[in-house]
Formats: sequence, structure tokens, C-alpha cells
Amino acid sequence: MIMKEYYSTKDAADLVGCSPQILRTYTVRYERYLSTEATPQPGSARRLTIDDLRLIAFVYTKTSKKGENLTHDQVQEQLAAGALKAFDWQPEVLQGAQSASGNAQGSETDTSTALVPLAQMQAAQALLHDAQRRENEA
Repeated sequence: MIMKEYYSTKDAADLVGCSPQILRTYTVRYERYLSTEATPQPGSARRLTIDDLRLIAFVYTKTSKKGENLTHDQVQEQLAAGALKAFDWQPEVLQGAQSASGNAQGSETDTSTALVPLAQMQAAQALLHDAQRRENEA
């Protein structure tokens, strides 16, 4: 399975579409909503779960000028009201994730005429199934 259990700051930022600096800022500001792995003790590596990425994407979408351009206080109010539950977000698959986790299709994918590499499509499908499973469990 291509989907990872944890993502580095750089991979998480790439998936969300923000800079690593913004992601780090959000992990401090929204610490109470994140996993303990996303807010480690000093000197420990930051590891973000898919749920952490969803929260960061929510905040980024709400606060960016390309998004809703809300203040962080307004976002905090929305989070307190449960708006994250209704936020429909799935990460786009990283180009590097395909090669980092091994390309199951070999060189076939490289010469394919498909608009989207099969490995990326499978990864996106895996993320969707995982999100659906978590939603059903909740």
C-alpha cells in the first residue's frame, strides 16, 4: 500500500499545498487538535498522520488568500463548532511518494499514455478507502 502511516513535514506540506514553514506554524497554533506525533518534544522528528494533514488542509483552505481568507480566530470558532467533520479533503499523491515507496508497475508506468500514473491512482484510491473506513468507524 502506498499510503503511509506518518508523513514528514516536507511531504505533509507538499500534500496540503502549503510551505513547510506554514505547516510548522499551524502545528503550534492548532496543537490541541493534532496527534502527539505531530507535536513532538524538542529534538524529536515531527510525524503527521492523515488526520493531521486533513486538519492542516482545513486551516490552510480557510486562512489562505486563495481560500476563504478567514482569521485564525474564525477558524478556531469553526473547529469548535465541528466544521472539520464536514470538510471533504483528500490529498493529491506526491510524485516522489511513488518512487520512494517503490513503483509496483515497474517501467510500464513510465511509458504509459495514461493521464495519471496507475500508482498515483491506486494511492488516491487507498486514501479514499481509508477515509471512508474512518468515517464509518466514527
